[in-house]
Amino acid sequence: MSSPVFPVLACLFFVGCGEQLAGEWSITDAGFGTGADAVSLADLEGTVVIEGDDTATLVLQSGDLEGDYLVINTEGVAVGSGDGDFSLVVTGFQEVPESAIFVDLNLDCVATEVDATCTGLWESLALDSQQMFVDLTAL
Repeated sequence: MSSPVFPVLACLFFVGCGEQLAGEWSITDAGFGTGADAVSLADLEGTVVIEGDDTATLVLQSGDLEGDYLVINTEGVAVGSGDGDFSLVVTGFQEVPESAIFVDLNLDCVATEVDATCTGLWESLALDSQQMFVDLTAL
């Protein structure tokens, strides 16, 4: 019969007990601003994927690619806080009709087992920083 102490010791000394953030999330809502000034993006599709090595991608599309649209495509890292919450620090581009700019997103996410709410900054060298929010549901 194996001792229950061995898995705990193995976790602590041999393989580590790091928080595993890996998973895929669907973006259910996203937008800019806070409180009463918050504006949700329409016709939204997107995902956040966190790999086993904590690399992260956030891909979001809003609107109609044949008309008025917004596409955000970023890569970076997810950093766990130890209590199930995490931060997404990603860089990439934001594309709108006839234009694209590089953006940085730094989002702090409060997570449950099935949902997460992320808030933080959308930043670009070309434009003023804005508050951004993203709501996620685990897939």
